[in-house]
Amino acid sequence: MEKRRDDFLKPVIRLLKERSGYKCSNPQCRVVTNGAGLNTGVAAHIRAAAPLGPRYDATMTPEERRSYQNGIWLCQTCSKMIDNDVNFYTINLLNEWKRLSEEDARNAVGKKVLSEQCASDMLAMALNGYPKSYISQTIKNAHNASEKSLEALDPRFNVTSSFEDGLTKFSICAKENVPLKVTVNNFKNYKRKYQELLSKGASFSIDMSDVSTSGSSLIETITKDSGVLTISSQDIDVVMIISLTDSISLVSEALVEVHGKLFHGLKAFTFSGECFSNLLNIKAIFPCKGNKTKFNMHVDFDKWSGLDILNLPFFNKIKSLYDRVCEGWDIEFSLEFNGDEFISGLCNNKLNNEYYKKVATLLSYTDRARTLSHLLNIPLEFSPQITFTSDEHRQLRKAISRLREEIALDTTGFNSLPKFTLIACEENVNMFKGEKNKSSHFAMESVESEKISVFSREIELYRVRQEYLNVSYIFNKDINNIKYGDEVEVQLLACENFSYIEKYILPE
Repeated sequence: MEKRRDDFLKPVIRLLKERSGYKCSNPQCRVVTNGAGLNTGVAAHIRAAAPLGPRYDATMTPEERRSYQNGIWLCQTCSKMIDNDVNFYTINLLNEWKRLSEEDARNAVGKKVLSEQCASDMLAMALNGYPKSYISQTIKNAHNASEKSLEALDPRFNVTSSFEDGLTKFSICAKENVPLKVTVNNFKNYKRKYQELLSKGASFSIDMSDVSTSGSSLIETITKDSGVLTISSQDIDVVMIISLTDSISLVSEALVEVHGKLFHGLKAFTFSGECFSNLLNIKAIFPCKGNKTKFNMHVDFDKWSGLDILNLPFFNKIKSLYDRVCEGWDIEFSLEFNGDEFISGLCNNKLNNEYYKKVATLLSYTDRARTLSHLLNIPLEFSPQITFTSDEHRQLRKAISRLREEIALDTTGFNSLPKFTLIACEENVNMFKGEKNKSSHFAMESVESEKISVFSREIELYRVRQEYLNVSYIFNKDINNIKYGDEVEVQLLACENFSYIEKYILPE
């Protein structure tokens, strides 16, 4: 037999919606439920419309159940929330919500609706002229008020709030064991991370649009908004001391103290921390059984994005670290709690060696770009998306050496000296005849200036001059029988005290 539901009629639904001001009646919510062609509101029953429903009252008549007095206008999220926890969302509480909502709607008639920007501007004007200490106290009071308001929703939790980088953050810590029901949509996307939370204590984040909860009005209120929910195990503040040791010479270099947190899972502990103004992220996993510690370093290159490459914070320290690791230096670490060491070990960086090499290559390229920027007084911006070939990197290295006039080689720098073809004329034939069987100097100059691309900026340098000192010549024809206009192949041959110099032809 079909169960009877005493649903609201359309006139009652319209009245509930209008008298609430088209807003959710939950005073902690108050979202607008209606727009052009859109309706996200629900006419919810205070006492259930059917037997076995939340807050059902068998003494009511069908007319009373579908009457205006038994209804409350809510958003879809809050309508589900009140039915999932009937012990908290009582009939008296819902009637009070309805009364306050209708009172607010009446008082708002004829008044301007403040936008978020307008409210911000009014606060700024109100604080203008006050001492800085007063403004600081106002910010503190705003956070305290937010925290107390949220804690009042569920006293089983401590709440702390912050506003960083344009984002509002709430940290919620349980004072006691709190039973919660959490439903996650698209769970397969989070399954692996959830398992890591249980086994290693590693925190993970869920888009709030994928979460619905019951069992705590505080959690339900916060997860109702858009944003990200981060779940983590309980943690303790610890310090990781990192040093590097050359396994051959046993020379050791103290590197850095990394402040972070240690999370406990069922199978392992996880350390997570940052140093160098959060540029370098350190993560280590310590298994409860065995000694195979996993250690990983990651540079957040996005923090350098758009900065002048000569002003990259902590660049030299980070480059030195990755250079040492790629040279085979061991990473030694210890964890301290309140100044006492409780874990120490040696990390096997061979597992991440390819990744470390890629980072070291980017840092090496950036280091040479910094040198070029300094030598030419040309500003260059760092880009974490930069890509370059080994030839481009080699060209950059050679450009710096030419600017410093550091390219000077002996015969060990060549498999063979250059061979070239020339058109015989009176000048060069007489020159070669005069230098026959003698050592002399030979130079070549490029016709056009060299151009290179560094961090996606094309830079025009200078013409290149190559000098071969103390060389002789081998011809493919008898020099005495060469006629003007002949093509002659000439091979340079190194003589005693041979040297090679390569440099730019700088403007005088």
